Amino acid sequence: MKKSLERIENYVREMRYKNIDNILITKNGQEVYLKNFKKEFDGKKHRIASVVKSIISLGTGIAVDRGYVGMDDYICEYLGESFDDMTAKEHRKITIRDLLTLSSGIYWQFGIHASQPLWQTVEAEGDWSRAILELPSAYTPGTKFYYKDADVYLLTQVLQKATAKQIDTNEFVKYFGMREYGFLWWIHEEAYFARGFGGNEIAVFPKYGLVVVIQATAKKVSKEYLDVIYNVILKQESLILK
Repeated sequence: MKKSLERIENYVREMRYKNIDNILITKNGQEVYLKNFKKEFDGKKHRIASVVKSIISLGTGIAVDRGYVGMDDYICEYLGESFDDMTAKEHRKITIRDLLTLSSGIYWQFGIHASQPLWQTVEAEGDWSRAILELPSAYTPGTKFYYKDADVYLLTQVLQKATAKQIDTNEFVKYFGMREYGFLWWIHEEAYFARGFGGNEIAVFPKYGLVVVIQATAKKVSKEYLDVIYNVILKQESLILK
């Protein structure tokens, strides 16, 4: 298997994907390939950007399973101190499900290169949850998807209040089922993805018992490396045979 997987490294170099730092592949829970393209990232922590959103989804699955929260609970039940007279009345109808589906209805906007200028307003406040909830309502909660970090931030605050303890990260693997509904996971053919700016990916292929992790350094303009996964990795018979 090792020799056949050399094609992965060769392809990355042929395509001059200089911002790919690491690639890890597991098959049926066992590591079958690990390549560190940059020594400075070998064994060290790496920024994963919005991949963390999918990890938070797994944490939510654990919290729901244990009865800490319910999918249709209103977030004001947990973040009551962040709601005040400045809070749009529509925000009181936001549920945990709405946050997981990025459909809170809270007004948001993006700047150039996927920047989020409203974060500057939020960060200037002592209570970020309150600052977010004081933004106006753009539409009824649960009716429209709009990608924004604000929803995920509120979700993390709900989980902290509801669980009052850390969740063992070793349990996360049990809760990949959250992806079946697309809760902060990106659904592709026969796969689901945790995706982060700059080409950071966790791709899960249940049919093959396969997990592919790509860590990459983000630049101003985002990049994705799905061709590495679909054109090379999934072409290796040793990886797709059961």
